[in-house]
Amino acid sequence: MNPLHIAFFNRSFYPDTAATGQLLTELCEGLVRDHGCKVSVVAGLPLIPARADGNGFKRGRLFQREQHKEIEVIRARGTRFSKRRFPGRFSNYVSYFLSACYGGLHLHPPDIVVALTDPPIIGLAAYLASRRYGARFVMSFRDVFPEVARLLEDFQSEIVNRALYRTNRFLVRRADRIVTLGETMRRKLIEGKGADAARTLVIPDWADCSQIVPGPKRNSFSIAHGLADKFAVAMTLRQALKYLQPRCRETLYLHYYEGRSAVDVAREMDTTSRYAEKLIHNCLKRVREIYFSITAVRH
Repeated sequence: MNPLHIAFFNRSFYPDTAATGQLLTELCEGLVRDHGCKVSVVAGLPLIPARADGNGFKRGRLFQREQHKEIEVIRARGTRFSKRRFPGRFSNYVSYFLSACYGGLHLHPPDIVVALTDPPIIGLAAYLASRRYGARFVMSFRDVFPEVARLLEDFQSEIVNRALYRTNRFLVRRADRIVTLGETMRRKLIEGKGADAARTLVIPDWADCSQIVPGPKRNSFSIAHGLADKFAVAMTLRQALKYLQPRCRETLYLHYYEGRSAVDVAREMDTTSRYAEKLIHNCLKRVREIYFSITAVRH
């Protein structure tokens, strides 16, 4: 019996460090290692400096094949303009989308085609591939467009917003299954985009915090080494971070844990430097509010 073949469409994949790329890489590796699936990924060029030059592509080729831990990777070419402004991001997305459409038609026939939302129109390429091969089509939403697009200062085109809205409605109505991160996103897709409630599932990307909990903050080791109070503060901060939106958690992680500048955060989050600075400020303000709310309740 042939193994189940699953094809994913998403711009970011190993060795990229963007959140969607890392999560998708771990998922694909797990499907191969733990479930014996055959997995293909139609991805864009890596954004990390060592690989972003696109070396290895033959002239005139729109895609090339690679292997990563028994995963077939089809690298679709695209423009490499600066992402600081909307025209550059738009060109990068559209050129990758067109190359991904072509590359998706050269997959080994999959049983299931799954599209993420990087970029938001990539679901159309996945849908085209699913129709070609007669495969089941799954939309896995990481963001809801055009709502997320309106958060970007230079992304204020009503024409583009309407196009994204119609694209989302088309995809949710054609998908055999729809996967969302949480109940709020599920409700927005059902109420605002016309998704079928029976086919729309919630599969969170993060750990179940009700199952993974810290031990006692004051214990013999922390008391003996004078760390009890510091440990309590650190654990309260971790609890506060749990209540943040994933985008805020990633922003603070990049800026304060990895020491990235606002420019680097903007590049990683695919937005402008000015917006990244505001995001860092607002997320830090929010985590402070949550922290003080938690400590006030305890006292």
